[in-house]
Amino acid sequence: MKKCLKTAKINLLIVTVIAIAVGCTNRDKVYDGEYPELYTAAIHSLLGSTGYIQSERSFPAIIKEIDEDAYARKLFIYYEGSHISTYSLMISQKSDDEYTYFYPDYNFISVEESKWQHTATLGPPEDDFTTEEIEELKRNNDWNKPINIDRCIKAKIVREKEMGQIEYKELEKLYYETLGENAGPHPRHRIHFLVTDNYGRSVYLLEGNSEAATVIVFQPDGSYEEHGIMELKELQNYQDELKEFKELNGWNEQFISK
Repeated sequence: MKKCLKTAKINLLIVTVIAIAVGCTNRDKVYDGEYPELYTAAIHSLLGSTGYIQSERSFPAIIKEIDEDAYARKLFIYYEGSHISTYSLMISQKSDDEYTYFYPDYNFISVEESKWQHTATLGPPEDDFTTEEIEELKRNNDWNKPINIDRCIKAKIVREKEMGQIEYKELEKLYYETLGENAGPHPRHRIHFLVTDNYGRSVYLLEGNSEAATVIVFQPDGSYEEHGIMELKELQNYQDELKEFKELNGWNEQFISK
C-alpha cells in the first residue's frame, strides 16, 4: 500500500512538472505586455512573424512605443528575433476595445538581424534607419493628418498569433516542393501564416535555408493559382513586391469559385 502511494505521488509530481513546463512554454508565446493592439498590427503585417522570440526557449515579442502624433497614431519598434522580420519600425493608425487599425503594405520598415546591435532595451530608431526612411514611413501613413479609416484594414486584437486555416499537411507538401534543396529542417517552425482578406484568401510564408523563402496566396476554397506562388527575393524590403503579388491573386476582390 505504501509502495503504491509512493508511486502515485511520484507520478503526480511528474505530471505536475510536465504541466508546468508545457504551460510555461505556451505562455512564452503569448504577448503579455501593455500594447496588444500594436502586437496585433505587427503580426498581421510582417512576413515571417511568429509573435515571439525563439532561442533555446521562447520569449514574448518586444514592443517599444516611440512617438504619437496629433491624432493618436503610434510609431513603435517591434522585435522578435527571426531573420525575416527582425527589427521593424511600424505605425498603427488607431485602436478601440476590440480592433486595431493600420494601413496595409506600407506601415513598416525593417532591417536584417546582422545590422541589429541593440539589447532588449531597444535603442532609438535613428540608430538603424535614416531620417529620410523614417520620414517616408510617416508620409506613407499620413502622420499628423486626420485618420482616413477608408485606407485602413482592421484586425481583432489578440495576444497570440493564429496558425491560419490551411491544413499543415498541405503546407508541408508545398514547403518541400517549392523550396527544394533550400528546404530546412522542422518545417512546422518555418511555415508562417500572415493575414486573410475580406473574402477568405490567405497569405503564408515558407522559410527555407540561406534566406530562401516562398510566399503563397491561397484562395478562399484552399486552392492557389498558377501565379499564386512567389519566390521572395528580399526578406526585409518586400513591400512593393508583396502588394503587387496580392493584387495579382485578386486580393480583397469577390471570389468566384471555378
